Amino acid sequence: MVDEREPCQLGVFETEDEWKVEIVAPKAEKTNFKVEIEKDVLTVSYERGEGIERGYYLRSFVKTFSVPENVDSTNFKSEYKDGILYVYAPKREITTENTRVIEIQ
Repeated sequence: MVDEREPCQLGVFETEDEWKVEIVAPKAEKTNFKVEIEKDVLTVSYERGEGIERGYYLRSFVKTFSVPENVDSTNFKSEYKDGILYVYAPKREITTENTRVIEIQ
């Protein structure tokens, strides 16, 4: 049985090419998850259905994550596979804006 104080186990991982959140949620229904991105904040929520299945209880939860500047937040993808929700996006190069002098006429 899952500890009542923590609704799920999760991890945030970073490789050279991508940024990823993994949420361990066995027996969850993927249709009960909601994944949203707004500006640089990723929100993952789960609304629990009724009952306990096979001794496993997963509470409803909402988790928010600050997305690093070098992550392409327009290309997030997610999938629920083997009891784990994966939410990931590729990294991008950070470009520095060059200052340009504008001539006054």
